[in-house]
Amino acid sequence: MATAKTIPLAGSASEPSVKPLKGKTASGFSYEIPAAALESYELFETLCAIETEPLKLPKLVVQLLGEEQKNKLVNHLKQVKGECLLQDMMADIMSIFKAHGDAKN
Repeated sequence: MATAKTIPLAGSASEPSVKPLKGKTASGFSYEIPAAALESYELFETLCAIETEPLKLPKLVVQLLGEEQKNKLVNHLKQVKGECLLQDMMADIMSIFKAHGDAKN
């Protein structure tokens, strides 16, 4: 009789924990997403809801980048175009997900 194979949970001793993600957005903003954000269930819930509830974008940005980096991104976008437009914020957030779309835990 075959025995069931156990699947290790993220962060368990047999699997390395998630590492922070670093990069630059489409507009040239340098970011670092903390490992804690990447492992957050609340971030996962927000990501699942964002397509049908686009007004959750501000919450997503804070959960992903943290308040300090969010403020830096807003200021960066203001410097680039004179103001922080919604389409530019969305483009930068999308560029983060596209850049790390193939990243594995």
